[in-house]
Amino acid sequence: MVGRIVLPPRGFVSRLTLCFILSLFCAEPPVRAADEAEEPYFQTHFQDECQFIIETISTDLAEMFYFAKNHSLPLQRIVAEAEEVTDAGLENLSYRLVVKFPGKETSIRSELSIDQPIWDPRVYDPLINALADKFGIKKNIPAETNRPSGSPNSTKLVEALLELNGTNIEILNQQISEALTRIFLDRDLHEQAALLLGAFGLREASGHFTDTRLALCRMTAHLAFARGLDRASPAGMAGRLADALLYTLMNNQRDVLQRCDDLAKSDPQLAPWIRALRTLATGDYRTLRQIAPLSHLERIAFSSAGATLNGPNLHFRDLSSWEFQSDLDAIRLFAEHHYSGITGYVLFQQMNLELKEIAEVVQLARKEKFDERNLASLLKADPEGCVSLSSQTQAVVRVIGWGHWSLYFQRHLCNAVPHSYQFLRSQPGFRKDAAEWIARYRALFKGLMFAPLIELFLAEDEASYQKAIDDGIALTVAVPHLISPELWVEISHQSGAFPLYHPVNDHISEWHKHDPPPGTAHAMRGRSLHLSVRGGRKNSTERLEELHQMAPYDRYISTTIMRIKSRTGATFHELSTFLDPLLDYSATAWNGAFGFGASFTRLENLIKDRPARYYPVGQLLFGMSEDMGFNYIQKAIDKNADPATGAYLSQSLIYYYLRKNMTNKAEQVANWAAKVPSEPGPRAQIRFLRAVGRVQEAIEARRSFEDRYADSRSLAAAFIHYRYKTHDHRHDAAMEKRLGDLFPAGIEKVTLTNFTERPLDGTVVVSENEFTQEAGLKRDDVVVAVCGVRVHDWYQYDYARYLDENPETTLILWDGGRYVARKGKPAAEGVISFNNYNMSGAPLRAASRKKAATH
Repeated sequence: MVGRIVLPPRGFVSRLTLCFILSLFCAEPPVRAADEAEEPYFQTHFQDECQFIIETISTDLAEMFYFAKNHSLPLQRIVAEAEEVTDAGLENLSYRLVVKFPGKETSIRSELSIDQPIWDPRVYDPLINALADKFGIKKNIPAETNRPSGSPNSTKLVEALLELNGTNIEILNQQISEALTRIFLDRDLHEQAALLLGAFGLREASGHFTDTRLALCRMTAHLAFARGLDRASPAGMAGRLADALLYTLMNNQRDVLQRCDDLAKSDPQLAPWIRALRTLATGDYRTLRQIAPLSHLERIAFSSAGATLNGPNLHFRDLSSWEFQSDLDAIRLFAEHHYSGITGYVLFQQMNLELKEIAEVVQLARKEKFDERNLASLLKADPEGCVSLSSQTQAVVRVIGWGHWSLYFQRHLCNAVPHSYQFLRSQPGFRKDAAEWIARYRALFKGLMFAPLIELFLAEDEASYQKAIDDGIALTVAVPHLISPELWVEISHQSGAFPLYHPVNDHISEWHKHDPPPGTAHAMRGRSLHLSVRGGRKNSTERLEELHQMAPYDRYISTTIMRIKSRTGATFHELSTFLDPLLDYSATAWNGAFGFGASFTRLENLIKDRPARYYPVGQLLFGMSEDMGFNYIQKAIDKNADPATGAYLSQSLIYYYLRKNMTNKAEQVANWAAKVPSEPGPRAQIRFLRAVGRVQEAIEARRSFEDRYADSRSLAAAFIHYRYKTHDHRHDAAMEKRLGDLFPAGIEKVTLTNFTERPLDGTVVVSENEFTQEAGLKRDDVVVAVCGVRVHDWYQYDYARYLDENPETTLILWDGGRYVARKGKPAAEGVISFNNYNMSGAPLRAASRKKAATH
């Protein structure tokens, strides 16, 4: 089967750069399609994206039917060739299909009408009928009753996939694959396979490299095969859920919501899945704020929606750093966007977590121990068909083959390297270490197909950037189907960091002939910049407005329409209607509204009778005016609008009032938040009680919080805070019981002499004010020990700062060049000035590192 692959991250392009890219599109020379008499431009049989999709799905289906009949595969490849019917017109798009079998097997011919989304299994009914007739596979056969042992049933699979991670996916992959190898004509197993692939696709978050098309093609093949086995009966639960996932990955948002409504009626036990899919379709994460605890699937949806529609810096506060540090999926989703240094301390962990997941999956899938020195050779595998020949020439089923895993890992590694390097390079004292870090990964990645393209985001001189462009163009010729729609933009139309370099025609519109693939709104973050979507150089919005009807919550579609229409004299009211579905919960959408001329009068008109909109507006205004931003949040709380969001924002509002010496207002907000049935509300009240010294009340509230949310870490800090304030040791025994959760490795006693090399974790000062000054701290100081106790994160710092009952506390901190010991008051409760600091994975040796010094 033809090789299949992809590429780097999304969040590296600024708004000004985006405008520059658009201007390049307008100036692009017309793309000339290859003349039939000429040699094809692309070095693949397929010459456009839709041809690739149809041939990939059709080849899988042909191999499936061959295997179902013969329990083997021919030694020579089965070939599917699709040709667009040129006289059918776009409204009646169809393809003539020929499937060629080796040896004496006769070919079959069929015609596929693309009257549904191209990945909808119904499109392939004519091919299914022809293949079933050829191989004598009966249709409408009953489900197998002798299900093989070890294969999960649909209910167990649905439950297992809620805790979505690489290890879980591979274990289930092996179970379903082995079951299908033994009993291939089992409809339920094919629906399970499609569901597993959909879950695999949901974890894709590799920025510019993001590409779900291979997962979509394989899902379609399994669902089409299952449909061919029994069309008389409705799909099972796994099939119904897989269908909703299929449309989620296509980004057909209206269809997803309709399917969620149907699932809510037919399968109420799928409630966590339905919540997650609704969130992914609309970007409205507010419902998930009210759920505790969230399944990992729901956390993925929550992180994806929040990072996209609020930006990682705002949404970062929704997830505690403690949880975030080990959540690879959340880190990937946040790293797809621009972020500040505060968020970067957590996101820097991505590379370590990526390598950890690779090691776990390698152990399961290949039965070998991972050695990162062999990374390039390990990840060179091409994606296999659903059925492939093993080394013993025995045919086996692999729902997710190692080739698919290898491309998945390549994409995410390529995304992690540039943003991690840029963050490390920006940190005080880390510039030389950043050079060591990137040299290490350049060496590890050498030989990977896409490694040269990382240089698109790392190049620091014109020559290296031009080489990256040349390498990228060569790849678009050799493997156009493996270049993500967004990466085509990065290769073809530069960011403006260097002089324009455009040596050859990149054929971007030729490859994306039907853009996005018919019946879908797939991957619009990149495709919204394609000329083929934007009506060519005329910048027409006709196609985009059709896509907006299909995906009304896609902000890339909306903002592109607004950008084009704003040049033709459209009124602000006309423009704002395209963002309207998002304005209830998206600060990013409001940022777009301001960018297109929203005065404060117009702003109030958009908020009128919609008080929940005060929240995202307030969040957006923080950066301009703290007073104005918090005023809008207070307005929403006064109207009891969207309590879950209000409770989430209440802690910041409480601290704002305390800094203003408005304790009564702070208490009113704290009491209101405590009544909201979601985790942030009670936490905000506890923070208020501790800030004003009502420590016994804080303990009582924290006990209830621990019972409800099974989180004991902050209760230990509340106990020690009580002792510090009252000199009363009555809670010491209860505190000691909880220290194991707070200090998993035990409490480490340290002095200044224990520290010689730059720290890799601790708690970092992210803002300065009178409270941090009282504690003797400045921005970017990294506190590593308090009262003689080593602290690795904020929770440990919160506990240790009250160990010494003296008014002043001894701190050991790294000031960017050396360790120093200082005495200062414990940082006041009513301030958010700290964040977890974790630079694990940075080089440990650096010539510039200075020895510890005492002050």
